[in-house]
Amino acid sequence: MLLPTISPEALNSLPSKATCDLLVEGYLRTFEGVFRALHVPSFRKEYEDYWSGRAQGKPSILLKIMLVCAIGVPFYTGVDQPRLRGTCTKWIQAAEAWLAAPHAKSRLNMAGLQIQILVLLAKQVCNSEGDHIWIPAGSLLRTAMYLGLHRDPSYFGKINTFHAEMRRRLWATVLELTVQSSMDMGMSPLVSVQDYDTKPPSNVNDDDLHEQDDSPINVRPLDEYTDCSIQIAFAESIPIRLEIIRLINNLRFDLSYPECVRLGKELTQLCHSKTHFLKEALKNGASITPFQIKLLDSLVRRFILGLHRPYFVKAKDNPEYHFSRKICLDASLAIFAPATAPVAGRNDDWTLVTYRAVGFFKALILYATSTIYYELNTQIEEHRDTLAQTAPLVSSTSTVRTFALPPQSQTLYNALISAYRIAVSRIRNGETNAKGVIFFACATARIDALVAGTDPEAAVLEAAKTGIAEMRRIMAEVYEQEHGEPIDLTTSRQSVPDKNHGRGEGADDVTGQGIPTGTGANTEAIFGGLGSHSGVDVNTAFSSGFDAGGMDAQPILQSDTMDFDYTFLADPEWFFDSSRAGMSSSMDFGRF
Repeated sequence: MLLPTISPEALNSLPSKATCDLLVEGYLRTFEGVFRALHVPSFRKEYEDYWSGRAQGKPSILLKIMLVCAIGVPFYTGVDQPRLRGTCTKWIQAAEAWLAAPHAKSRLNMAGLQIQILVLLAKQVCNSEGDHIWIPAGSLLRTAMYLGLHRDPSYFGKINTFHAEMRRRLWATVLELTVQSSMDMGMSPLVSVQDYDTKPPSNVNDDDLHEQDDSPINVRPLDEYTDCSIQIAFAESIPIRLEIIRLINNLRFDLSYPECVRLGKELTQLCHSKTHFLKEALKNGASITPFQIKLLDSLVRRFILGLHRPYFVKAKDNPEYHFSRKICLDASLAIFAPATAPVAGRNDDWTLVTYRAVGFFKALILYATSTIYYELNTQIEEHRDTLAQTAPLVSSTSTVRTFALPPQSQTLYNALISAYRIAVSRIRNGETNAKGVIFFACATARIDALVAGTDPEAAVLEAAKTGIAEMRRIMAEVYEQEHGEPIDLTTSRQSVPDKNHGRGEGADDVTGQGIPTGTGANTEAIFGGLGSHSGVDVNTAFSSGFDAGGMDAQPILQSDTMDFDYTFLADPEWFFDSSRAGMSSSMDFGRF
């Protein structure tokens, strides 16, 4: 079997060294300090040797350079950024092809594990199938355990200091990616603290580690900032976050409220202390960036939100859980807050990554803003009830009292408006899923209607129609920027070629039972007899390019009765039982 190689197309697509320098620096000042995958001095040497031609690059070295550049693309602000968004996908695919090639034993080493880590990061940061990394994250975890990274290097007598520390760093990164992806998918992490005994990385700088030097390293006190301080902070909270995931993602959810409060308090105190330490280090001139502090704080704080969220939704009817309501709102506002003070005409690294990344970055915005929206609705209802109770029993005029948004709710409303702008910016930066934009457009329209005393349902429908038309226009503009040619998104679904997957072959079929998805060329036959329901003409909607969120009408039409109280979106989170007459949604909102 031949050893795997890298396609010439991927290699030739690397931009100039000047551009690559900017991409590499974008990666090093953001993710390398958080998800440690490289020894930075060694990587810089490999990078310079590649461009100077002093050494013929190995495939593993070339792939590391390409993946680092790919992760740096979202932070690049040059005029050719739209083109690079498409190019970096080639680099990710080249790395995946190399990892999946025959003769896998040649890649079961530290270099192969580094590439696996960089691929998972790149897929999320570059929005390249980054919403489904829980599956490859499981493979990454098992690869690391196969290589023995779950055992502390002190058990291996013939290992030098450099490799021992790199093994600890890589294991800490593998654990963090496993935990975060499990939180995203609402699934078990499939690892516990009993499954490993590897110690956290030592508190040392990269310059203190040398591959050929086996002398003792200069370990700094934990209250002194080093290149590994953020990773050590993550590792310290891993046991409690693993416990939280086990409890909230348990199919037999049995988390008691006292246990919820205890775990939340412990993690909150740990999060505050670490964030305070890193902020002080930044003030004192340490080589840390606001992006890295914000990322640590948000990725830990989201577990507090997930822990209290089941009780947050009950607090509206049960005052006993008011504490969870406050904790969830505080955590959501903290996650949603910017990393630095806004500067006109310039976006910081945190803002750029929220515009372009998916995976846990997208989930952070979803969890935070959905909590804010729910709380805003609750406050408006409570305020209206208070006004009704304090109004005169008999009014001297028939004029309805004007309802204004409560002052304490204005911050939440502003956050909702900001979330809409972020969702639009994501579309302008290559996102192809407009659901977020439509949701926030409808949410703000509903709030405005409630405050104004108008019909919220009519406002939501109008906002959805307007949002869909606007997203279609923006997507066409972005496509032309990326590919240099126009695209017509007004074509009806019936005339789109090559979409007839046949029975059970489409990506929309999540049942595995060979059920037609409704995405083929026979869409008109499926929906032709449906006509109009509740004022919505399905034929008109499809002819105008509306996707209906992947709604599959075939099971409805085959049933004896049509129950429109339920819908199902063709996403992995939504399932239905085809043996039943109607459709039923069984999405578990508990994991939010």
